[in-house]
Amino acid sequence: ETMKELFRNWYNRYFSDPQVFILGILLILGLVTILLLGKMLVPVFAGIAIAFLLDGLVSLFVRCRIPRRISVVVVFLIFFVCLVVSLVGLLPLLSEQIGQLFQQLPSMIAGVQNALMLLPERYPDFISEAQIRKIIIFLSSELTNVGQRLLSLSLASVRGLVSIITYLILVPFLVFFFLKDKTEILHWLGGLLPEERGLATEVWHEVNQQIANYIRGKMWE
Repeated sequence: ETMKELFRNWYNRYFSDPQVFILGILLILGLVTILLLGKMLVPVFAGIAIAFLLDGLVSLFVRCRIPRRISVVVVFLIFFVCLVVSLVGLLPLLSEQIGQLFQQLPSMIAGVQNALMLLPERYPDFISEAQIRKIIIFLSSELTNVGQRLLSLSLASVRGLVSIITYLILVPFLVFFFLKDKTEILHWLGGLLPEERGLATEVWHEVNQQIANYIRGKMWE
């Protein structure tokens, strides 16, 4: 009986208000969705984060009496151009550095071997030519293993590259969709909630504002 009373008092204290109960259910559903579908929803989360950042610039244009649709198009074009310029600028530089590394690798290996072969001449009392040859054979074997690992990593990186290309196509599309249809999306989400949702709506607006400010602050840093 005492346990029932404790549970009833706890329930009445925290869940007697239906709005608090609705807010708790929404939080639980959101957490379960993230835990179960987190990896699949990564592009969506990335699109939402970028849209949060860009929406501040869209709002700035709107305050300057520019229609929202035009503001969305202009801001998205700025974002897309910056993305393309970054990719075009970074990818050639990265590929050039990797190419130089592979070109210099044989000469680096030959230099190490020559330096090792000089050791028996300079320090005959400490190391022999046979020991050096064993070291060279060991290093060659290790380099072969490293090459095999790099090959397996390169095959795995192909799948990663496909994922990156997919994200580069999907995320900008989602960003434009979230910016253009922001009002409709929020209205649709609001329609899914029960009528008694005043507290949930208030908390959502507060969380929405705080998340937007946090993301924008971190991005501008």
